[in-house]
Amino acid sequence: MKYSVIVTFYNNQTHLQSCIESVLNQSYTDFELILVNDGSTDGSLQIAQEYAKKDSRIILASKPNGGTSSARNFGLELLSSLALREVLDDKASSVDSFCFCNSFNKQIKQVSKSTIHQYMRKNGNYIETNLEDITQLVAQQMPKDHYVQFLDGDDEITKDFIKEVVELNSNIVVVDMCNQKSENVGGGANNKLCCIESFSSGFDIVIQILNKCNEFSFTTLGALKAEVLNTYNTRFPHGIMHEDSFFGVIVFLSTNNIKISKNKNYIAKYNSTSITTDIKKDTPMPQQLPSYLQRIEDILKLNSYYHIKEVYKTYSYIIMWLEIYRFLYSINLEKMYEIKTNLKEKISFVIYGNTYYAINTYGTKFILLLNDKDTKLILTIAMLQNNKNEIENLALSASKS
Repeated sequence: MKYSVIVTFYNNQTHLQSCIESVLNQSYTDFELILVNDGSTDGSLQIAQEYAKKDSRIILASKPNGGTSSARNFGLELLSSLALREVLDDKASSVDSFCFCNSFNKQIKQVSKSTIHQYMRKNGNYIETNLEDITQLVAQQMPKDHYVQFLDGDDEITKDFIKEVVELNSNIVVVDMCNQKSENVGGGANNKLCCIESFSSGFDIVIQILNKCNEFSFTTLGALKAEVLNTYNTRFPHGIMHEDSFFGVIVFLSTNNIKISKNKNYIAKYNSTSITTDIKKDTPMPQQLPSYLQRIEDILKLNSYYHIKEVYKTYSYIIMWLEIYRFLYSINLEKMYEIKTNLKEKISFVIYGNTYYAINTYGTKFILLLNDKDTKLILTIAMLQNNKNEIENLALSASKS
């Protein structure tokens, strides 16, 4: 059984050392550590480079800043048992890749070594790409019998995290968490998944969680066998937050082989520099916005970092639910009937309600942040809510403004 820990970081120089140490000091030692630098501008990359020099289990990768989703996706493509690593080492001539991510379409394309080398290079255990989103180039079929665990660069894990996952030996292993305050930012609740006393399937877990709240947090709070991702060619949606909820729902609906541990093996240290952290209204605009935030400013002309992030949260929330909606309504399984009937009304209401709120709060141009495919789906959902004309009129106003 192979095991990979993917640590993603962006400007985490204060906490990155303790994060890496918590992985390297695991009681279970047979693993690879993939460190993914998401375009840091502080000393984070230098810290990672020093560790990469000392430990042969470490692969260090660097990419332009694109958000946590794109960093995690990059790490997935670099698993040791995949062809991309062989191509970068000149041991293979091409990589087979899915043509579509987050889709049941299994069409394969072949990506040549020469094409890969246009966008990526490897020097020793250091890999660099000029792509913000690796899935534009390659999305490989994940290997069997290979655990993947995600860890944020400002958090830590206890020394027996990997050992417990391997011993439990399920497609998905969930662990509990504890919180540590960082820079006066408050901690949150323990993992809601660990509050589930009994379940019959992954479907059952999803229903139990989403019937109580509108989020599904799993990504860093456990580990999964990479092959689970092959059901839906699953990757993290690029350019949004709330990607954890999408990822969690999809992987839990992709397998029933799940075990939940009550042990608090994940230590969350909430970091004020994270894109998910709330900021004050008078927080100054940074000199350079990430591309996913710059797009919002270009369209809405807000000239306020606080309002840009608020729009980004709402936009991400809508996209996340749209993607879950597409998954639920593109499969044809008898067991999914329960999911559809239980969540159809809730999902439709959440998507429509948040879209209507966003347009009324931030103006009709908000609809321009959505692509045509997303807009059409929202119109369909609005029709189910008997509110299609309202959204259509707002969309028409946006296109004319």
